[in-house]
Amino acid sequence: MMQRNTKKMAMCIAMCMLIISLLCGCEKEKENVTLSVWGAEEDQEMLREMVDAFEEKYKDEAEFNITICAENEVTCKETVLVDPKKAADIYAFADDQFRTLCQNNTLLEITENVDEIIEANGGKESAAIKSASYDGKLYAYPMTASNGYFLYYNKEYFTEEDVKSLDKMLEIAKENGKKIAMDFTSGWYLYSFFKGAGL
Repeated sequence: MMQRNTKKMAMCIAMCMLIISLLCGCEKEKENVTLSVWGAEEDQEMLREMVDAFEEKYKDEAEFNITICAENEVTCKETVLVDPKKAADIYAFADDQFRTLCQNNTLLEITENVDEIIEANGGKESAAIKSASYDGKLYAYPMTASNGYFLYYNKEYFTEEDVKSLDKMLEIAKENGKKIAMDFTSGWYLYSFFKGAGL
């Protein structure tokens, strides 16, 4: 009787060992993921930090080979459209290029975590989400609400209220023997006059 129980016990142990070894053998192998990323020259350090954080988060799931290259957001559309197959897997571009990139089928629809992305960027009606959506579908991750204008001014002469009016700023500058400067050679900056007039 003792010998029979010992045999049963040995068989149970053997079966357990076999199941454990089979389970260990079923452990999922890591995927090899190769990606290319384009971003502005001034964003290279930020992109490296983002990629490092991404690789750390998913290190148990994949082996990564991610390359980062500089590509100006202003020229990104032209570079991509020359040969979309040679474009980076992930790239940053100015929002005024979005529609053309969509219409040329160079962007994939975002289908994962869409609600979270929309919520994190102010909801469906926010400028950021609208600038990254086409025909009601999300195709890009918003970085900013839009291309923006910046005004640098000296608080010693101007208040926050003063800088809301170019006429007021010119008046104050004249009174204080100061000047206001703007790049008139760029259509992008020149447009601000028309935008300010309600265009």
